[in-house]
Amino acid sequence: MAASASIHFTVDSHLLLELGERLVARRSIAVAELVKNSYDADATKVVVKLDNVAKIGGTIVVEDDGLGMTLDMLMDGWMRIATGAKRKDPISRKYKRIRTGAKGIGRFACRVLSDRLVLESVAIVSSGRKERVVATFEWARFKSGSKVDEITIPYRREQVEYDTPTGTRLVLENTREAWAEKDVTELQRDLLSLVSDFAPEVRGEKTRGKDPGFQIVIQAPEFPEFEGPVSEQFLQFSWCRLIGRASQNGKATYTLQFRKLKRERPHFTHSRVYDELGEAFFRIDFFVYRREYFAGLPISLTDARNIGRERGGVKIFLDRFRIFPYGEPTDDWLNLDKDKSRRATAFQEITETDDDLARPMLFLPGNNQLFGAVFLSRMKNPSITLTVTRDRLLANAAFEQLRSFVRAGIEWMTVQYARYGEESRGELPSRKDPLRPLEIARSKVLRSKDDLGPEATTEIVQAIEMARQAFEQREKESISELSMLRVLATTGTLVSVFEHELSIMIRGLRRETRNLLNLLEGIPSEYRSRLLESSTRLEDWGESVEESASQLGRMLGRESRDRLRSYPLKALIDEMIAPFRAHLDETHIDFSDGDLPSHLRLPPMFRCEVYSIFLNLITNSIKAVKPSKIRKIAITGESVGKGLRILILDTGRGIPPDRREEVFKPFVSDSEPDPLLGEGTGLGLTIVRNTVETYGGTVCFVDPPDGWNCCVELVFPED
Repeated sequence: MAASASIHFTVDSHLLLELGERLVARRSIAVAELVKNSYDADATKVVVKLDNVAKIGGTIVVEDDGLGMTLDMLMDGWMRIATGAKRKDPISRKYKRIRTGAKGIGRFACRVLSDRLVLESVAIVSSGRKERVVATFEWARFKSGSKVDEITIPYRREQVEYDTPTGTRLVLENTREAWAEKDVTELQRDLLSLVSDFAPEVRGEKTRGKDPGFQIVIQAPEFPEFEGPVSEQFLQFSWCRLIGRASQNGKATYTLQFRKLKRERPHFTHSRVYDELGEAFFRIDFFVYRREYFAGLPISLTDARNIGRERGGVKIFLDRFRIFPYGEPTDDWLNLDKDKSRRATAFQEITETDDDLARPMLFLPGNNQLFGAVFLSRMKNPSITLTVTRDRLLANAAFEQLRSFVRAGIEWMTVQYARYGEESRGELPSRKDPLRPLEIARSKVLRSKDDLGPEATTEIVQAIEMARQAFEQREKESISELSMLRVLATTGTLVSVFEHELSIMIRGLRRETRNLLNLLEGIPSEYRSRLLESSTRLEDWGESVEESASQLGRMLGRESRDRLRSYPLKALIDEMIAPFRAHLDETHIDFSDGDLPSHLRLPPMFRCEVYSIFLNLITNSIKAVKPSKIRKIAITGESVGKGLRILILDTGRGIPPDRREEVFKPFVSDSEPDPLLGEGTGLGLTIVRNTVETYGGTVCFVDPPDGWNCCVELVFPED
């Protein structure tokens, strides 16, 4: 007899891993997804802390001051997969923000980032009290074959004092992958798109219902150059910073701080007296949206333009509170966009311009190129007052002077940029024929052969011809060297692509290794040990390949050529030699840098240059010692006066004294082809010397100490 019933879908725990893996192309995106949740929760500040993440097993903390989650919100929102809550309620409660998330799966990025999540949130419940909810997610419990709704999540719930700040704190423990500089750079770039306020130190406790902005702060002790407010990190890419001050007696002074140009800071004192304004201060960062100004930076020209369009402008703060709508995209209180659109050619506020500049007013920036804030106070600016509706400043004489004070500074800055533009666009001198003077001299000699005599004329003409041939030969050699450098540059591009693809394969290899380990529990014990051994080998190979890939990233990554930094010598050498360790062990080469004092630091250099110097010297030593019975390489260093002296020693065959200079010339190489390191181009030592001399240092071969056959000495002066 037939019977009818109903069936229903169940969800395997493997879905959470699939959601996380497919959602997260990069770890930086995973963190950004969590930060978006803070924005949607009406947070004004979120702190992203990376603690010991340079190695596997670190901790990531994302903490905000938003409205937090009650237990009901946690269960109905956070715990519900693919919830449509944000689609049903697309506007945030407090600041009426348009919510950024809609799919309801962003939180599963936590599983990709770490093994364990501790969620702590403080919120106001319906009774008006505040409570704290703490839940712990052990992602290892969500195994393939188990059902999501059958796995319990332990939590605790407690009432807290009403003065306890609301907000949510996510602690991601035991991170699954190591973070490198390029990962933090990507995080910085992804977080930039979420920043909505570029004014420094302007927040108060009251918000008056207006959105005070969203500040993101990175704390990363292992990557100190990335620490601080993300907005400030964005501002470092500006062309210059304009600072204006109005004194109590109405005197206005302005200063420019150039970001990239090595120029003195120009100053300007305006002739106008702002007697109604009172003491005031502003800071404005000026962006030039041209491709060359963003070359080699972790943010693209398109990204910068988008941020400028959405968040550019000069804001006004009165007693640390934002006065709207000044500085909003639709507000043009300084008449910048108006004058720019009609291509005005005369300045409004200044006459102190350079007479030789052709219409500098055409370089006037729009609001989307400026990120700034004007700071006022009722005490120092008593004539600056709000309207009755308290939504704008009263358009009185003091406000008009405020407008003039800020606008005058921007116009003076425009003149400075126009001056720079004239200089940078100056015509390059046409290239002259370097052999032309020799031809002229030869013609003059031939015309004067009667006075010089045939013998002297022939001798001089021969000398000129020899000089011409020598120059042409030198030109051919230079062209050959340039061609080689072009080939190497092209090779570098291919290696960069390879490094990117390799990183993707490494992540896949790690993922599959974890899957194998998870599957071992269901395998009969007689096969388990062999599979475990294979899985361990796969993991070891993955770590080895990852180390090699990270070496490429350090050498070729954008951050390696963006920032001059002083590197600790021993830590850098240890990092650099790590990918070679297996090869050194296989070839029985003893490498040591144990005599390097840990406090020694190189002068500020680009990371790619440092790698270029020491990789060339170390690989030369590796190739040199392989034919020797005793295979030893060592690096030592010491402070000498106010500088630094470094020795690279090896037990290879050494360089004869009469050839110690010759080997620094291009295309001169004594090394034999190596199965791992390849055949040298003869440019390694040339590159080393050119790079070292760029920083005022010297490099040469010197007599080695006892027990060594070769010694390269590098000397760097004090920074």
